[in-house]
Amino acid sequence: MHKRIILSALLILLAIMPTMAAKEKIEYTIEGAGVGIEGTYLVKVTVVSKTPAISDDQIRRCAVHGVLFKGFKSVEHRQDQRPMASDAQAENQQKDFYEPFLNSDLTIFATPVEGSRLLMKQGRKYHVSAVVQVFKERLYQHLVKHGVIKGLDQHFE
Repeated sequence: MHKRIILSALLILLAIMPTMAAKEKIEYTIEGAGVGIEGTYLVKVTVVSKTPAISDDQIRRCAVHGVLFKGFKSVEHRQDQRPMASDAQAENQQKDFYEPFLNSDLTIFATPVEGSRLLMKQGRKYHVSAVVQVFKERLYQHLVKHGVIKGLDQHFE
């Protein structure tokens, strides 16, 4: 009897864990970091985590997500860039596209700048930041190609 209760509790816990993990979002901030080469954005991404082990893939994912859904500002560099996805609900409305896309290899869309990584501990959390070059033209063309956002030529039809 005791074993059945433990087994049942374990099964329930295992069933709940994937949904808990799926809802866990990475906490990050994004800001402008200057002017990059034509067709790119330079952004500074700071990921907040319980551990200092933040991969370049996570930083890259946050940079692309930030460009798509948050936009970024910088008083120092006089930047104010609106999000690429014009609708705030686009991520939820087109979840079938964005979820696999943001979990794929994003190296052709964003690259951390060598030597820009910085690690700071504040309280119990680590703040890992890096300057990332986001290839906005490639990202834009990819989204238009997959019909996620409208291209400029579609606005005039």
